Amino acid sequence: MFLTTEEEQSFQGEHGEAIQLAMSVLVKLGEMYNADRMIRIENVHVDASSYYGISDAGVEFVEKMVEVGAAYKVPTTLCIASIDFENHAEFEVSDECVEKQLRIARAHSTMGANPTWTCTPYQCGSLVKFGQNIAWGESNAIAFVNSVIGARTIRCADFVDICAAVTGLMPRFGLYLDDQRRGSVLFKLEDLDTRQFTSADYAASIDCLHIKMKKDGAHGYITAKIYSDSGGVPGTLLATSQLKASDNLPTEFAWEIFYFSTPAQISPSTDYWVVIDTSSVSVGTVYVRVSGVEASAKHAYYSGTWYTEDNKQILHRIRGSFQAHRVAEDIVRFYKDPHERIRITAPAVPQLQLLDEVLVDITLRGIRGRYVIEGRRHIITPDKYTTIDTLRKVY
Repeated sequence: MFLTTEEEQSFQGEHGEAIQLAMSVLVKLGEMYNADRMIRIENVHVDASSYYGISDAGVEFVEKMVEVGAAYKVPTTLCIASIDFENHAEFEVSDECVEKQLRIARAHSTMGANPTWTCTPYQCGSLVKFGQNIAWGESNAIAFVNSVIGARTIRCADFVDICAAVTGLMPRFGLYLDDQRRGSVLFKLEDLDTRQFTSADYAASIDCLHIKMKKDGAHGYITAKIYSDSGGVPGTLLATSQLKASDNLPTEFAWEIFYFSTPAQISPSTDYWVVIDTSSVSVGTVYVRVSGVEASAKHAYYSGTWYTEDNKQILHRIRGSFQAHRVAEDIVRFYKDPHERIRITAPAVPQLQLLDEVLVDITLRGIRGRYVIEGRRHIITPDKYTTIDTLRKVY
């Protein structure tokens, strides 16, 4: 396994006994799993915190690390303890267990851990983000942080987590690698309302949003905003993300992250709206993709006041104005050649007026340009609502 000059010096003891001890563990781990090199990590959750979990060997290890001057280099939280620190006398816990758990707690505190004493660090201050390399123990936590948040960690064994916190390093293997993170099971979820969301029963704050986007010649800035719900439409503005330059968006759909300088404080089990503000985009088109399939949702757009559309197919094209534009991808079928006039069949379309211009862009069919709606026909059946529009090309 390749080590940088600084890492080699740490491994040889030039930066102290504590770091040398931690590096010896991490290098051996990397060699076992054929890691190519070390990577920097930004957060650690230590599972080696409970006396019933790490026993006497764990007490000896953490106290040895303190003795040789170990200090945690990155934010580090602690998993559960074996006692109730304030009320252990009320439970049938041996004096030996209490004494040794307190010694473990003191050692972690001396090294600089945040005494969270929880197996769910993602609920109490570990503000890890998508794509970050971290080192967490605790089975539920590593499943959550890899899948829901999208940070990267293997399942760190006891004491490996401590070594990672002391060095700020982990050998690169397993779930740190792109090709090891590809899913093997595909779940298809339908009829989800993904424009509007209800916070979980433990929710407290939002520090970033992940939204699939692309551009077509767009210029200007965009932001993501979180609104409260007011009778089924966006109400009070709660938070605005940092500016994102639309010029830097990719030309194919990819996940974009909107960060909030101050996390948006939210209440449990409450409805909220996510709104993409493109009012500063002067030219071009910004595309937002919530789903690539025919999922159903509530969509909101602003034109003097808020308008909502129920059971709308979720794939919207959003422009610099707040005008709703017809979707021309995935859910729309085109007929007739040449394309001076085309007929569009689509379920649950936006409430466009007959004089509204529609931006049409279907690359695979060679259809591109601006059209006006020349006529509209509605078909209503017991199980669906469909409109058929005739569009005339204006250029």
